[in-house]
Amino acid sequence: MLKYLSLFVIVFLFSCSELTENANTSETELAVPSSAATSSYSAVPGLTTTESHFSVDQSFDNLDAIVTGNPNLRVILRIDHSGNAAANGLDLRPTKLLVFGNPNLGTPLMQRNQFAGLDLPQKVLFYEQEDGTVLARYNSVEYLASRHALHGAPQLDIIRGALKGLTEGATGGEVEEAHPNYVAFREGIEKRSSPYSFEETYSRLRAAIDENPNLRIVTEIDHAANAANAGLDLHPTRLIVFGNPLVGTPFMQATQSIGIDLPQKMLVVEDEHGRVYIAFNSIGWLARQRHSITGEDGRVAAVTGVLRGLAATATSK
Repeated sequence: MLKYLSLFVIVFLFSCSELTENANTSETELAVPSSAATSSYSAVPGLTTTESHFSVDQSFDNLDAIVTGNPNLRVILRIDHSGNAAANGLDLRPTKLLVFGNPNLGTPLMQRNQFAGLDLPQKVLFYEQEDGTVLARYNSVEYLASRHALHGAPQLDIIRGALKGLTEGATGGEVEEAHPNYVAFREGIEKRSSPYSFEETYSRLRAAIDENPNLRIVTEIDHAANAANAGLDLHPTRLIVFGNPLVGTPFMQATQSIGIDLPQKMLVVEDEHGRVYIAFNSIGWLARQRHSITGEDGRVAAVTGVLRGLAATATSK
């Protein structure tokens, strides 16, 4: 794997936020790859794919080691979807998510459109398919650009090359771009305005999540504070990540690729005019339109009700 490590002599800057939940990372030796099997996989709008020469654990650890060893990158969150499923008595093939980055490139994107913070920082999903093939998948920059009207942002080309190099370095495979690579502007995003200040809206939202016995807050990412730490300005923008494996796992049992969009997240922003909004991904759009999941209408309706209820509780008088 030394030939892959040479890719990271270059300084890579990513969009993301200060670490809020992170375990200590030990050095991981990158193993010599074996031959990867050839396999088909589901096409997901805006999701690039690499077949890995390694197991899920080794692929994940390879990327973790590369990111951790780069002083310009930081691991934000490690999520073991299959481990969380097992802890709740459910079965899920190996599925892990690594969230990482640096605010130097993400902040300019959010300066153009704060709602891009819903899809930042960067993340790579690793999972084993039924036939044993291991895939690494991440959101393309075209997906980010089209969903948040970021076309022409100079940071996108750097992010594209960095994500490609990181993923190929961790897997020994070659990145295959998604087709189609884009979605419509604000597609799948629900938004609700708030009559309260930014801080009160966020506090009310956090309390509503915290008081729900079926939900657990995974982490909180203050994009604006992290921008300030990097010497950049950003209007108040904060992300809260939360979920319940008993709810999320059945979606991943249907189609593992949805693990890139789980756990659920809600973004609170205050724009340049002082207007405050809560934004979140529509689970119906994620499940049905993006990841082509069928037969989960009852679960989709239940999750939709919870998300809209949380937003209403945070913003209603």
